[in-house]
Amino acid sequence: MRPVEILMEEHELVLRMLDVMRSVSAKLRTGVDVPDSDLLKILEFIRGFADGCHHSKEEKVFFPALESAGIQKEGGPIGVMLKEHETGRKMAMIMSDSFSSSGQSGGLRLRFADAAEKYADLLEHHIEKENGVLFVMAGKIFSLEQQRKITDDFIKIEIEEAGIGVHEKYHGILLDLMHSYL
Repeated sequence: MRPVEILMEEHELVLRMLDVMRSVSAKLRTGVDVPDSDLLKILEFIRGFADGCHHSKEEKVFFPALESAGIQKEGGPIGVMLKEHETGRKMAMIMSDSFSSSGQSGGLRLRFADAAEKYADLLEHHIEKENGVLFVMAGKIFSLEQQRKITDDFIKIEIEEAGIGVHEKYHGILLDLMHSYL
């Protein structure tokens, strides 16, 4: 499988979680009780899968390969993507900070909802740019050999950093939340 296909497949999973986040945010805004465990699952998915697995591949392998091939980082598309990753991490931190293990007040739940909606909007546009611009560029500049190397490096990250079976764990979290909220 080509590296762009791997990343796009992962994008589809992230987009489904963004749908869940929007649904959960709407419930929080109308006062519907959302179990704390579900809010924690959302945080676990976006930190572990979207950031830990997916963004790790982009930041450690894919973006450096693009930069080596002549795609500009500072002031260019790679720099924009990296900045958006950081903004997403800040939104995840706000969601996490708004969460209290002793339960959430209405104000904290609204803060979670606000950050979740901003995160969802950011990542949706981010994914559109990657799929529609950056990945198209990559398809034109990477040789078959470079693509194989990038894919091998992705697999290495999956095994050494994320761990075997982690993708399946996050798929399960996503399916569980989709069943409850979509």
